[in-house]
Amino acid sequence: MVAKRISWILFCAVVFLLNVQQALAAMPCAELKAKIEDGLKAKGVQGYSLTVVPMADAAAGKLVGTCDGNTQKIVYSRSSDAQAPTAGEKNAAKPDKKPEPAK
Repeated sequence: MVAKRISWILFCAVVFLLNVQQALAAMPCAELKAKIEDGLKAKGVQGYSLTVVPMADAAAGKLVGTCDGNTQKIVYSRSSDAQAPTAGEKNAAKPDKKPEPAK
């Protein structure tokens, strides 16, 4: 009885997740791109680009979403003008730690 209940719950969860995925894929590209940009801005990400390309096209970057009924994809890539912080900038962001005395 418990095994049947667990399998039924797992089945329902899978069906729900597939429906969510299909709903996101059916979303217009402009709307999904805006949601992804909002999420990236909330995390403080800078120096990136999001590009909408046809599904069949190869694009450099990471696939972060599909839209317009799985006919388009949104690709994330770092901008070439975005630079990694230098060693001095990395050290400036970290507070100085005092060495602990030997015991």
